[in-house]
Amino acid sequence: MFGRICEPIDPIRTAELIEVSRAFAEPIGAAETIDKYVGRLVVQLIEELQRRGLGVRRADLIVEKVDGARQAIRAGTVKPVRDVAWLTKLFRDRTGKIEPGFGIEKLTLVAVMAEPLEERQKSSSLVEDEVTDVTPLIDIYGNRGSEKPPS
Repeated sequence: MFGRICEPIDPIRTAELIEVSRAFAEPIGAAETIDKYVGRLVVQLIEELQRRGLGVRRADLIVEKVDGARQAIRAGTVKPVRDVAWLTKLFRDRTGKIEPGFGIEKLTLVAVMAEPLEERQKSSSLVEDEVTDVTPLIDIYGNRGSEKPPS
């Protein structure tokens, strides 16, 4: 209370937070290697979301560097998704902003916001509804410039 003794602060994390991570024995830094592991983390995250019947609305990729610095990249979607290819694309479009410095020792992908995924019923052949889904376009524009400040 008086500031005489160091008091470590543990961040409050909800039990519902879904995250997957990958630590590296040797630091990585090449863009292709980062993209490869981001793709693998997305697959693991989607598998966990599928087990829980959820879709991701907002996810953070947390990059922990050898020098102790952290960098985060955020991707969001208009509606909950479990599409591996789409989520991977949203992150890979932004991994160029990662500054590996002396190397990256850990990548963590966190589903910050997950919601129940509603399966849409396919229309019958009797009623042909031509519905254009513009959510991918909104996702792309919504993710431009939404980088999370380093923590």
